[in-house]
Amino acid sequence: MFRAIAPDGKVEPFYRVLARKPAALRAYLQLGAALSANDSELSEKLKVLADLRVSICNGGEYCTVAYSNAARRLGVSEAQIEALREPGGRRNATLFNPAEQAVLRFTDELTSNSGNIDDSDLDELARHFTETQIVELVLAIATANWTNRVTDGLRTPLP
Repeated sequence: MFRAIAPDGKVEPFYRVLARKPAALRAYLQLGAALSANDSELSEKLKVLADLRVSICNGGEYCTVAYSNAARRLGVSEAQIEALREPGGRRNATLFNPAEQAVLRFTDELTSNSGNIDDSDLDELARHFTETQIVELVLAIATANWTNRVTDGLRTPLP
């Protein structure tokens, strides 16, 4: 199973932790494949901005490091990464286009107050995204929240 995750032999600590429960690792990998760029209508950059913002909101050290590295690989600037440390990147909003700003606002709301999501929140997203893209965004945010809980709850060593 590790060969499929890391052909170079470098298996991230998160996967090593999940591998203690192989069915959970398989399910996580299947979910990741379902949300992957090959089959996704939502850009990887938007997903990683949401993932990183979730991790910062949650105070998740492991995921913040991992998603910061992923963001850099996708061309997110250091200034943007730093701006994500503020609620929705609002003080440096000019670093993000309107669609990215909508993603960050929704990410904050879903992560911190999911019971308060209402039609106006979804309407704002619909100005920028299709229904399928919104579903993918919600799944990405939910998955990032789950990943944060697992890595923090098991005190996963930093990558």
